[in-house]
Amino acid sequence: MIVLKNLTKTYQSKKLTVGALKQVSLTIEKGDIFGIIGYSGAGKSTLIRCINLLERPDSGNVIINGVDLTKLSPVELRRQREKIGMIFQHFNLMKRRNVFENVAYPLKGKGLTKTEINDRVLKLLELVGIRDKVYSYPSQLSGGQKQRVAIARALANDPEVLLCDEATSALDPQNTKSILNLLKEINQKLNLTVVIITHQMEVIKEVCNKVAVMEEGVVVEEGSIIDIFSSPTTKISKEFVAHTMGYENFEKILNQGFIRDPLKYELTARITFVGQIAGQAFISKISIEYGIYANILFGSIESLQGIPFGSLIVSFTGNSLKIKEAIGFLEENNVRVEVLKEHGATKTDNAQCS
Repeated sequence: MIVLKNLTKTYQSKKLTVGALKQVSLTIEKGDIFGIIGYSGAGKSTLIRCINLLERPDSGNVIINGVDLTKLSPVELRRQREKIGMIFQHFNLMKRRNVFENVAYPLKGKGLTKTEINDRVLKLLELVGIRDKVYSYPSQLSGGQKQRVAIARALANDPEVLLCDEATSALDPQNTKSILNLLKEINQKLNLTVVIITHQMEVIKEVCNKVAVMEEGVVVEEGSIIDIFSSPTTKISKEFVAHTMGYENFEKILNQGFIRDPLKYELTARITFVGQIAGQAFISKISIEYGIYANILFGSIESLQGIPFGSLIVSFTGNSLKIKEAIGFLEENNVRVEVLKEHGATKTDNAQCS
């Protein structure tokens, strides 16, 4: 388990003081694939580097499996860091060493025999799927292969935690998916706790089970992937989810005044289905039972951690009271409804159209 308590980190220059972290607290359970997301300058990279004390926080505590790293001597800290692997955006491989030598490098001075090192390195290369590249040099590898070497090297000391700092940002979509699948496989096989820093919600959606959203050095929201995708509460989380689900420009369309009849009551809502209810025909059901029109303007179904997740944007037209009764019915059946816009007739819909 990783426990971060009230971490503060400030960078100072002659003209500027930047608060990179402001009283950040997080708990990451053993075996989690935990994502930390934010825009550039949010403090996420500083935070991950504080976990292994590559950056030392100005104040606060970093506790890993009961050990407070901030209170260790330099020698004790070096020993503890061996239990924390780290991979980076640009791989950081040694260009003049081949794949075997890159992966074997952290094992130097550990008292292992050549046979033990050889067996360990080949086992790791097998795990990450590049056993055949053992004598290749970094210049001969693709970006995805380089990252696999970096992952093998990070696992050389059999760590308990793997930190990933924008580990897929330099990769194309195909290699990104491949590396994320590899991280998921390693997490399951080794029961390794994985912490992923990214600015891409697609990465979080693909592999993480929990996420923290950062903005200006503060964790503004955290929770399970299902919770954040179905019920984002902060503006930045809503932006990330909207971009990932593909409806980020929809609010602009609403504000342009299309799909509107001023003589009719219209309510536009985002409707979220989670789990088995994603497969039920609620929209058809309420259209029939409440006598309202439901126009689906946007829809998608995803799988988050193996759980069906559906998101619709629907325009309801008809009697306002019936529409609100229908929304109440949806909410009673564990369907989340977020009203985006209301427009048109009221006064009990012009006295039931006179």
